[in-house]
Amino acid sequence: MDFHLFRSGTWPSKDFEADLENLARLPQRDLDRLRNWFVTTRTFTSLDWPDYAEGVKKSDLSVEEFEKHVSVIQYVLNRWNAEKLSVAQVTSDLPKFGLKPRAVSKLAKLFGSLEKVGRRVYLDSIRSFHENVALPTIDDINVVCELRPLFGDPAYEAPPMGAEYDKLFGFTEVMLLEIVASDSRGGETSATYQLTERDFDNLLQGLTRARRQFEVMKTWKAQADKITMKGRAVNP
Repeated sequence: MDFHLFRSGTWPSKDFEADLENLARLPQRDLDRLRNWFVTTRTFTSLDWPDYAEGVKKSDLSVEEFEKHVSVIQYVLNRWNAEKLSVAQVTSDLPKFGLKPRAVSKLAKLFGSLEKVGRRVYLDSIRSFHENVALPTIDDINVVCELRPLFGDPAYEAPPMGAEYDKLFGFTEVMLLEIVASDSRGGETSATYQLTERDFDNLLQGLTRARRQFEVMKTWKAQADKITMKGRAVNP
């Protein structure tokens, strides 16, 4: 059976048909809430953003259910735009998944209402790919502030080199910084570093300067985009 959504040879997971059917079983109010989330959210690939939590809160769905339904809708919208399809072509594929007429009607209405959002979803997925491919990306950062004792000698040194191992001369402050990262294939790594107060201040200053560089780049890009759009308006 030929599908417009998969004519380039890209096929969904084996659970896709069941996920599509489960989406169609939702009450209309939950379908409307999912539609509103896609219309109003800022990003579609970082599902831990406040926008995502807000969408879950406004629905009758659990976090897992909401995420699964969002993923199904994203997949259809991405294939829709990747294949450069019309609404009619997308909706004509729905009966081919074995859906009943009522389910087809509900999903056709849902996807039809998301036609204008689809391009934004597609571009967001492309951006996410380029932001995450090749190198690991940070998933989590854990910070521990430690008051470290200053003994005269390490515990593992034998006398006479370690004679003052039990003499406490004071304390120093150290920060432990753990960075947890994963790559595009799902592999996870973690590394922990220790920083003195001076190291920590230097890190903060460097990050603050880097943030400023980001703002400069974004401003420059916005100005370049305006020039490009003006050029297109003059030479359509």
